[in-house]
Amino acid sequence: MTDLARGLRAMLAADFLRVVSKGLLVLVLARILLTPAEYGLLYLALPILGTVKLLSNFGLPKSTARYVTEYVETSPGQVPHLLRFSFGVNAVTITVASVGLVVASGPIASVLDEPALAPLLVVGVGYVVTRSLASHTGVLFQAFSDVRWSALVRTVNSAGQLLLAAVLVVLGFGVVGALWGFVLAGAAATAVGLVVLYRRFYRRYEPDDAMETGLRRRVLRYSVPLTATKAANLLDKRVDAILVGYFMNPVAVGYYTLAKQISEFVMTPAASLGFTVSPEYGAHKASGDMDRAADLYRSAYTSVVTLYVPAAAGMALVARPGVRYVFGADYLGAVVAVQVFGVYTLLLALDKTTNDGLDYLGRATARAWAKALTSVANFGLNLVMIPRYGVAGAAVATVVTVSALVLVELYVVVRELPLSPRDLAVDTGKATLVTAGMSLVVYALLPYVSGLGSLLGIITAGVAVWAALATVSGALDVRRVRAVLG
Repeated sequence: MTDLARGLRAMLAADFLRVVSKGLLVLVLARILLTPAEYGLLYLALPILGTVKLLSNFGLPKSTARYVTEYVETSPGQVPHLLRFSFGVNAVTITVASVGLVVASGPIASVLDEPALAPLLVVGVGYVVTRSLASHTGVLFQAFSDVRWSALVRTVNSAGQLLLAAVLVVLGFGVVGALWGFVLAGAAATAVGLVVLYRRFYRRYEPDDAMETGLRRRVLRYSVPLTATKAANLLDKRVDAILVGYFMNPVAVGYYTLAKQISEFVMTPAASLGFTVSPEYGAHKASGDMDRAADLYRSAYTSVVTLYVPAAAGMALVARPGVRYVFGADYLGAVVAVQVFGVYTLLLALDKTTNDGLDYLGRATARAWAKALTSVANFGLNLVMIPRYGVAGAAVATVVTVSALVLVELYVVVRELPLSPRDLAVDTGKATLVTAGMSLVVYALLPYVSGLGSLLGIITAGVAVWAALATVSGALDVRRVRAVLG
């Protein structure tokens, strides 16, 4: 097995563990340990801390990684200088961001009318520090072409969050204890990452006498567009929860966050598929085999719509009994958002299989512009929708803007590869017909749901009907997918 294959397997295993750990943590916190208000308060603090984390490192880690990748091959003696410089700058930016967070914690809590938020934000300094350093080391492992260590850092953080957050809440520390669990897990992951980085990579290279003239400036300059991309992503994925907290209350944040977490959990297989196949588009384009790249993309697209159009319908159908019997009646306010986010799950799945591929096809600029514009539109639409329609309005705003993004991405892919829009439409139509058949069965069985066991039975029946219809109709040709991906 090649190093690349081993790294890919490690990352996929780490992502699987992360998703499972996150799912269990959400279930334990929401269902057992925290009230909806406490759960919402925690997940109101986390997007604020994520925003500060962006300010604590900007696009510096990825910028450094870009030059590390280059200088490992051309001038290895510069690598230690690059690492020292990047962590030195990161230490300064982390300090400034952390001090700013402490100073602003009270005013932020006042603006959101949540006094209990202030102490969480102070504790969150540790979250910002550890997350910033852990992500820094993880990106550098990627630059050294050894993502197994990135996987290790992620695994330590994921497992640590599940264990420590739950234990500290059980011990009576409440929401603050849950956040301390995140902080301690991040500290453990950071420690592992820094030790491995120093012992296995930093000490590998004998440093030159001095850092190359102008290299510091190039690293900082390259971090600017990367920061802009991260800011757009942040605006798209975190600000909505903050706005729900501003216009409503922590309970509403809990409903909204829970619905979004369910949708993100469901689309994880698509993320793995996109991560796996995206580099192949660029490789086939470079070799001039555009038909092969198109065939690969169509197989990925077909697999996604065949799986996620039914998944979206299933989420809408079983949302109410699912929320009631999995998370409890206290979270029934999340039902409408879960139903709307069924569509979001399909859109995210399409985005994950298309987004990264545009980078490898040389269309990253088009993707960046589309992402920036739709992120700004999402922010504006949330300002209009949340005061009027609450949590459901926030969900609809997200679905509308992500729909626009995915349409742009599909348009660019069709322009770049020899794909037939008619073929994609036929694949979508087959998936829709399969979904209709599955939905009729699930809808007919819903009145018989009386608990978690019967709910799981109905979901299993729906999956069985889907598998049979997808196979018989040819919507999912397993042999073709294996041939293309293999």
